[in-house]
Amino acid sequence: MNNLDMLIAEKEKLQKQLDFAEQKIKDYKKTGMPKDDTVVYLLKGDGFIAKTEWTGIQWCWEYWNQGNCYLTYDEANAESKRRAIHQEIKAYANECNGETKLDWAKPNQIKFFIDVSIVDKEIHILRAYYLEYPNRVYFINQEDAEKCVELIGKQRILEDYFQVPTGKQS
Repeated sequence: MNNLDMLIAEKEKLQKQLDFAEQKIKDYKKTGMPKDDTVVYLLKGDGFIAKTEWTGIQWCWEYWNQGNCYLTYDEANAESKRRAIHQEIKAYANECNGETKLDWAKPNQIKFFIDVSIVDKEIHILRAYYLEYPNRVYFINQEDAEKCVELIGKQRILEDYFQVPTGKQS
């Protein structure tokens, strides 16, 4: 292979990489990513919300892909509150469940979780036997789940965790 053939092969290789990168950019734009210079709100790991401009560089994509980039402050703030309550529920469930391990292979081990009904917009404690629903926290007994709702507050869970408007002032 002479120098010209090597250069042609290298050019073809680079062209494939460029085509791939351009397709990735097109795909990202289809996902509703902000345009350059759009003001966005980044939800940091500690719950802090940072206002910045979208530049499309790698860290922007990383925040976007992890669901930590929002077009409004209110969206970012709502998600920050939801995550904080999720952690409160998780910590309380871990404390209540103690050493008992959830075993999804045993349908006779009933697990309980906090949910909201779209019909009556009320909080309910539901049972799970063998199907683990995503983004739910499980308790070994119903009383602990009910106590968790009482401790955190029904209205706070409805509005800030499940984002169901109640019309009541916090």
